[in-house]
Amino acid sequence: MAAYDLGYCAGGEWRRRVIIPFYRDDGVLLAYQGRHLDDEEPRYRTEGARPVFVPYTWHEGTLTWEWKESPYFCVVEGPFDTFSVQRICPAVAILGDKPSDTQLQSILTIVLEQSIQEVTIWLDTAAMAEAYQLQIRLTPYVRTRVVIEPTIKDPGALSPDQIQEILGKTFKV
Repeated sequence: MAAYDLGYCAGGEWRRRVIIPFYRDDGVLLAYQGRHLDDEEPRYRTEGARPVFVPYTWHEGTLTWEWKESPYFCVVEGPFDTFSVQRICPAVAILGDKPSDTQLQSILTIVLEQSIQEVTIWLDTAAMAEAYQLQIRLTPYVRTRVVIEPTIKDPGALSPDQIQEILGKTFKV
């Protein structure tokens, strides 16, 4: 939890939630999201802007993005999905299934800055239409693919080996 600066709120309106901070690359806090531990609705609450979640980590007082050198990266829905996929390849989260224009611009900035050749979109199975809409929006700029795994809700519940197997079907990692 310390590496990602995660927190926990025991009481109040954010009670029983893991708190996930969203930072700018210069360390400024943009927003935070709380994920309820018991899946109580609303399961997620966000305070502040809805940026693309990039899993920055703290190392010796410095904020860094643990970017694995890769010509590929994955777009997922939530921070916990990002933590899971990030073990295999770079990943970011759009905090839901409908990215804003600002989030799309952030993804395109990453594509350009990191010389990305292919983006894989892996949203929850209930959001396939939204995944294909995002693919249509990204395709003019970068090759894209959509993960279709109808028996798996999302990557956050999978082991690294399972993620590797699924992503290996999509691209070579």
